[in-house]
Amino acid sequence: MKPSKIIYCLTNIMNINLNDDSLNEPSQEEREVAEHLAEVIISICNPRRLKYEDELTLDIYCKQYSNGNGEKEEEEEEESSESESRSDYEVEDDLKKEQHDLSNFPLEFMQRVLDYAYDEDKSGKRRRTWKPVKHRFRTLPNENYVSRFKKYLENSGTRRQKLQEIDKSVYQKLVYAREQYLPVHDIDIQCWALKSAREVGCNDFQASDSWIHNFKARHSICSRRITNIIN
Repeated sequence: MKPSKIIYCLTNIMNINLNDDSLNEPSQEEREVAEHLAEVIISICNPRRLKYEDELTLDIYCKQYSNGNGEKEEEEEEESSESESRSDYEVEDDLKKEQHDLSNFPLEFMQRVLDYAYDEDKSGKRRRTWKPVKHRFRTLPNENYVSRFKKYLENSGTRRQKLQEIDKSVYQKLVYAREQYLPVHDIDIQCWALKSAREVGCNDFQASDSWIHNFKARHSICSRRITNIIN
């Protein structure tokens, strides 16, 4: 390959007239770009000077998670979700039981009960005892459910928010890294997630293998091979 022929082809492809008077005085920036382009063309024309290195990186918009592998994919997702809930998506065992016991009560209902039960007067004292609360919300079995609703919403709601913040932060870092053509691996995802968890105060978050798997599935992320040219 000859550099002159490549440049000639470029002028034809880009429909450039080399006799155009406006091309006589290129700027300093244009000269620097031309010098860099010349180095690239010369390197390509001399393949013996080049070394290639293959590397795997995580990338976005992978069809692996979006196109049909049928029942097998669904089974893997279910197994992964169960594993995930056992680690990073549940606070403690008693909260699992709490969630099961309260499953008949919508979150909106719980919040209305709390708003009514904990309504305060000007002095900061609660306006209502259990009796009017029970009269207003007849489906409540006993007074303990008010405090249980409060505990459940505080723990579950706060943790859900934190997990969403972790997910968003990690995804933004991944997108930025790939926009800069930087390779990304599972260990990077894990480190970013743990750092974000510390920042939002989610100290029991582990960034487990199942969480990483589901993170990649949620955002259609998979591994692909890239080739780097080393001079």
